[in-house]
Amino acid sequence: MVGRMLRFLIVFFALCSMNAANEIDINDLSKNVSNYQDLLKDKLAELEKAQSSEPVAKPTSSGINTAFLFASLIWGSIGTGYFIYGKKSQKPLALVGGLVLIAASYFCGPLMMSVVGVGVMVGVYKTH
Repeated sequence: MVGRMLRFLIVFFALCSMNAANEIDINDLSKNVSNYQDLLKDKLAELEKAQSSEPVAKPTSSGINTAFLFASLIWGSIGTGYFIYGKKSQKPLALVGGLVLIAASYFCGPLMMSVVGVGVMVGVYKTH
């Protein structure tokens, strides 16, 4: 108990001596704090106004979105692999399957492209 009181007194006197040495006025500190609070409130209001006035991103008229691009990349690459495999090994089913996958990556939506892709892959696998 005495140790805590001693620490408190040391900290208290250290703060008081710093206040006296720097001639810090408590009233000036409270004015600065209120000025910063007002500034923060103003900046927050500006930020909220800017966020509410920004237009929301709309999809393009062509209907391209991230899912379509990702699915096109994956299924088009697999289709290219099937096409090259069918051409080099002279397997017409793999070649046609590759062409179908490449065409699907251009003309189908992401879900239909995945259904066609899985169907072609299963079809080529089952017939070999």
